[in-house]
Amino acid sequence: MPKTKKMGNDRALIAVLCVMGLAHLIGLDWGLPSQKRAEMVLAGRADANDPALYVKLEENRKQAYQVSIASQALAGFPDPYFPDPRKIVKVEGWTNPFHPFLLYAYSGFLLRTGDGDEQIFLTSLSRMNPRKLDFNPHHYFHAGLYIYSLGGVLLVSKKLGLLNLVPDIKFYYQHPHEMGKLFYAGRLYSVFWGLAGAWLLYGLVLRIFNRNTARWAAFLYLAAPVTYYITHVLKGHALGTALVFALLRGCLNIAETGQLKWYALSSLLGGMIVGTQPHIWFSALAVPWAHIGGKRWARPQSWGRVIFDYRLWLCPVFGILGFIAVSPYIFSAFSEWYHTVTGLSAVATRMSFNPWQWMKAWFLGLGSGLNLAAFALASFGFFSTLAAWPRLDMGKRFLAGFTAGYFMLFALYMGHVVEGFSSFGRHAMPLIGLFCVYGAWTLDSLFSAPKPWQRALAAAAGLYIAAVAGWHTHNYWSDARNASYYEAGRWISQNIPKRSSVGMSHLPHTDLCPPFDFANYALWTNAFNNNINPETDEMPDYFLLVRNPNFEPLPVRWTEPFKRFQEFYEPARLFGPKPRFWDFTDHFSGANYPVWIYKRKT
Repeated sequence: MPKTKKMGNDRALIAVLCVMGLAHLIGLDWGLPSQKRAEMVLAGRADANDPALYVKLEENRKQAYQVSIASQALAGFPDPYFPDPRKIVKVEGWTNPFHPFLLYAYSGFLLRTGDGDEQIFLTSLSRMNPRKLDFNPHHYFHAGLYIYSLGGVLLVSKKLGLLNLVPDIKFYYQHPHEMGKLFYAGRLYSVFWGLAGAWLLYGLVLRIFNRNTARWAAFLYLAAPVTYYITHVLKGHALGTALVFALLRGCLNIAETGQLKWYALSSLLGGMIVGTQPHIWFSALAVPWAHIGGKRWARPQSWGRVIFDYRLWLCPVFGILGFIAVSPYIFSAFSEWYHTVTGLSAVATRMSFNPWQWMKAWFLGLGSGLNLAAFALASFGFFSTLAAWPRLDMGKRFLAGFTAGYFMLFALYMGHVVEGFSSFGRHAMPLIGLFCVYGAWTLDSLFSAPKPWQRALAAAAGLYIAAVAGWHTHNYWSDARNASYYEAGRWISQNIPKRSSVGMSHLPHTDLCPPFDFANYALWTNAFNNNINPETDEMPDYFLLVRNPNFEPLPVRWTEPFKRFQEFYEPARLFGPKPRFWDFTDHFSGANYPVWIYKRKT
């Protein structure tokens, strides 16, 4: 491995961070709660200043939250808050505008963003009581360093007068834009960690390759579609990924020096990562991998001395200490933590040795997360590196071996989730960053190549990657200015007759349905493939098709509620961008999502 290079004052890196940082700030206010959206949902059915409405919303919300996420999935979604997906639920809002089903919908559109999960973390913070030393977030997949530091960010923002932190949820029902400020602050925090991750990745690559490759790696990481997603939501993926890059830099020190302090620091950080984001626990395996690399490649020793080295056996001790440091509730709430983590894991993961599952993880998961050009460059660079294994120095072996192992473990446990591109991309963020390294190495090699066509190919790939990044910037900007779902909601209220039946595939939710006056219509939810027989069953007058990445198996195909759909329905209006060429369709967020309104044929 080359001698350690100092990061120094790299103007090219600073330019990349500034330009891409600005790009990630654009449209950061997409999908936020607002008075406009509240008025579209409540309309004339209830006085927006009626305290009784907000009391009902609060009570309904408390009942819904009594069922944890894990138990919802395992218990079959108890009605009315989480209806059985095998049954159509029909609600005529004009007969009871305060039906629990509608109250749940109102609550979501008043308080939630266009991403269905962001509110989880504000709820987690609200359930803690630091004055009584209660730091249990009750949600453990973005916990640890993320949830505590997020709380600190919001507290500092309050002290600066930038937002209001009020324990009474009714305040936010009455002032939804105040809830929007909390989400916006959290998204700014995500952008910070996105840029920090690019900076740490640059430093990691600089240790192993060269400065140009390091610059390209930082750019590719920030230009990746899935990185745009994680910086535009209040979630911990950006922080967790940055910590992994820092961990890998520490592990290089283990391999180079073998000093106990690096074993201790890296193991502590690995434990913190597991406590912060359990789904990327694979990252902690970098520590023993670095130990093997240092002992077998840098300072060759027998396997016996490698395995029985006391420093290796101290790593779990330091790792547990790191985990406890960011999970102080583990002793008092171990049962809750264990059942929540294992319950969600049982739903979200499925071990499989099916080669097709692994291929989907490779081509669909990495392909959509990186964009096609970056994926092609990364694949070429990665396999070229593996082919040159005998000639690689220790640093390149360490990174290539870790990347290969990470992918195999992830594909083994979670490869099936690539059918929902957003799930694979965001849960595999460290892997996305590592593949940016090999795409960067390929780009640098092409730009340095002697033949003009190679340099032209590199330039074309770079322009394509920049164009994809520009499209995602524009999509978030468009949502923040005049979102497709607002246009669709206004059209529904103005053009679909009151008391018409409107079919939809899921509960009315911010990322699954446009906002309109739900109480004026008969809403049919779960009205899709297995629940409707068009030959014998009554069918709704209208149907809403929303292309949401969490439920869309392919990038350019519309979901259809049942087979032969086109025989019974005709398109009335389309709002938002049509699904198009792979990289110019947002697979990861609900920003400016397409809404297709169908009308039953007469």
